Amino acid sequence: MVYHLKSGPVLKDRYIFGFLDENMETEYHNQILYGISEAARESGIEIIRFGYYSSHIAYKFSHQVDMILDHIQQYDLDGLLFLGWTQAGAMYNRDDFVERFKDMPVVSIGTGFSDIPCVYFPGDVAIYKLTRHLIDAHGYKRVAYIEHYREDNRKEAYEFAMNESGLYDPSLYIGNDLLPPASDRTGRIKKVVDILLSIGARAAISLTYTDAFLLMQELRRRGVDIPNEMAVVSYEEGDFAKYSVPGCTTAYFPWKELGYEGCKMLSGLLRTGSCNRELTIEDKVRIIFRESCGCMPYYVRPADAVQVRPAGYGPDVMTTVEKETIIRALENLYNDFGILFKKIVDSFIESCVQRDGDIFLSELNAQLRDVGDIPGISRLVADIRYLFYPYLISDIDMMLWSGDLFLKAQVLVSRNEVAVTGSVALKSKADDQIIQDITQQLFLEFSLENLLDTLEKCMKSFRIDRCHIFISNSIFTGSDVEEDLFDNSVLIFRYCDGERKETTGRAGSLRKQLAVIQAEELSNVSLAYLLHVTDEIMGFALFGTRDGTPDEMLFQSLATSISTALHGIVLLNRLDIAYKKLVEHAQKEGMADIAANILHNIGNILNSVNVSAHILGECANSPVIDDIAMAADLVQQNIDRLEEFICTDRKGKKLMEFYLRLGSPAEKLRQQLLANLTRLRTKIRTINEAIAAQQSYAGVDSRLEELLIAPIVDDALKLNYDSFEKLHITVEKDYMPGFKARVHRAKLFFIIFNIIANAKDALANSETGERKLTVRLYEDESGKYLSIEDNGRGIPKALLDNLFEYGYSTKEGRYGYGLYSCASYMEDMGGYIRAESEGINKGATFILKFS
Repeated sequence: MVYHLKSGPVLKDRYIFGFLDENMETEYHNQILYGISEAARESGIEIIRFGYYSSHIAYKFSHQVDMILDHIQQYDLDGLLFLGWTQAGAMYNRDDFVERFKDMPVVSIGTGFSDIPCVYFPGDVAIYKLTRHLIDAHGYKRVAYIEHYREDNRKEAYEFAMNESGLYDPSLYIGNDLLPPASDRTGRIKKVVDILLSIGARAAISLTYTDAFLLMQELRRRGVDIPNEMAVVSYEEGDFAKYSVPGCTTAYFPWKELGYEGCKMLSGLLRTGSCNRELTIEDKVRIIFRESCGCMPYYVRPADAVQVRPAGYGPDVMTTVEKETIIRALENLYNDFGILFKKIVDSFIESCVQRDGDIFLSELNAQLRDVGDIPGISRLVADIRYLFYPYLISDIDMMLWSGDLFLKAQVLVSRNEVAVTGSVALKSKADDQIIQDITQQLFLEFSLENLLDTLEKCMKSFRIDRCHIFISNSIFTGSDVEEDLFDNSVLIFRYCDGERKETTGRAGSLRKQLAVIQAEELSNVSLAYLLHVTDEIMGFALFGTRDGTPDEMLFQSLATSISTALHGIVLLNRLDIAYKKLVEHAQKEGMADIAANILHNIGNILNSVNVSAHILGECANSPVIDDIAMAADLVQQNIDRLEEFICTDRKGKKLMEFYLRLGSPAEKLRQQLLANLTRLRTKIRTINEAIAAQQSYAGVDSRLEELLIAPIVDDALKLNYDSFEKLHITVEKDYMPGFKARVHRAKLFFIIFNIIANAKDALANSETGERKLTVRLYEDESGKYLSIEDNGRGIPKALLDNLFEYGYSTKEGRYGYGLYSCASYMEDMGGYIRAESEGINKGATFILKFS
């Protein structure tokens, strides 16, 4: 069936394809990417791989699925390849996935869909062949099947093969309903073995190489011999299958071919407007036979006696057709690995003719050196021997000579395999060490500056051509790190062609910034990652190389380290913001305490004002005033005969006597009025000064200044003078002339006022007869100091170390903001504060050291 692109062909000089993959720590995802990259290089296509949580984790963090799809949509892609069974794809997220990419050509890799072009490997065919092999080749009748943690159509192939042989038994199907969840892998395997032994199974089919490995371990632990008592086969191939004892029989899975054909299909769809709706790589289905199923080792398999040639019919007389038959057989077994089998076959025949084994060995060595690591290469000599055997067996001398040659060839292949495996392992170990070193460097200091400097070194260590790191602008502001992530991203790191480039540091649309990168700085193969810790996404990373295919697992580890470092930066930033808010809160609480003290002092002053006002009122109602008023009224009544009234009238004579006696009471009244008026003015001035002082220190300074300290101390004392007077506290000052220090004016006032307020409380609650507060400004060889000493109730020595902790207070009902803020402010100014006391009723001294 043909699939047609609705828009018709899309012809461009340069295509950019996305590839939605999972971040799984297995080589197979790398193999898919290698296949895609190879096809992309042949067709001039650029690839961007998008990785995210593996599927079983994505179930837990479904938010990641939305974010990875949103991330893909920020790029201007011509088409999208996706891993068919991935959680974010069309299998488990169909409606959302199809709606998002309805206008973009997509191709599924690994899973078939009815309405999406797809390239897949028929896993059910492999299961069928594995099942039939166990039944037909070994005669096993009780073959069990262990269900994958995600149900699929492979079980139907197993059931078909068992029914076809008349051996199907439902008890042999070990489903997920009988097993613990996939997260409990150990418990799951133990339960599987319990069931296998209880149902009398003779063979077991596992769908993952990890489960097969654990299954073989658990069986051996329980004393079950493999394969003599229980055969085990695995659907997945892996290193454990190659190197375990016994080796595990598996199905060959063409990961690289899937990637290659998927990329070719998408390219053809765009260029022609149509493609086959599905491509099944069925010709790649084959079983890799090893000992775990009961087969003999590959290298000791017998030759087919029917193919044996008559005496004298050796390699030297082979026809062209016979040679080509052997070449095609080898190419089918080892296709796409770059081995030139015509040269291999010709060199072997020439060696046989010349009886010179070096001809064959030299060619074999050259081929192996050029192609590097090849899956299953250890079987190559056995395959060549098997195919040439019919032409060697008729000549005993040739048989013996070739046997020695094949032995040398096997040693050569084994050495090459060890060398390749060793070099890969050494490179992997070296890369791991670099990653560890980089991670340690990133974790030494959680800061953006350290992150960027370390990344620059990392680029050179791994020879990375391109790297772009975007983070949410909200990381700088301390708000929710995913707020408007795609609209407010900041490019903080830009590395191209061996050097770090400048960035603007401005927040903007991720899509617009990526458009510039796609146009100018995109690599042939790029790897895009979400930078996240669990479900908290902080940004994005885009790595790229111009030559070759990048190692996905390496970059995944690097992205994880960057994510962890970024998360540390975010947490520290949040902590810093929380700390500043805490200090601000503490300052507000402290300033509130200062304001309360000032209001208390003003209240005391207002009491004095009220007393003065009351006295002035009494003065206003003095009898002297009434008498003067009466005298004035009497004078007014006799104003026309005033001389006669004073000289002859009895009242007039008494009036004159009153005026003669008025001087002393009037003067006394005047003095009372003046005294109370002066007192009233003084109190009002004190109130005004208190308010002015409080207002002048109300803000928080943003810079240090070289200031005279004495005026600041005096202002703090001035606000407490009324309390000092009331409590009979004597203040003694000992100021070094011209004493200056670099301080924040308002913060220092806050500190001094708090200490004086505490000293005042300590003196008020003490039983000392002479209450004294001593303030000193002095300097010695160790620095500049301000000490405030009282002879009040003192502080227990055991409490001195706790005084400056947040929330600690020796006063009931208080919250411990004051002294904590004092210590924080002194630290901000580069100094410190400490307290000294010999104990209860022995006073206390607070010492401020300035920077």
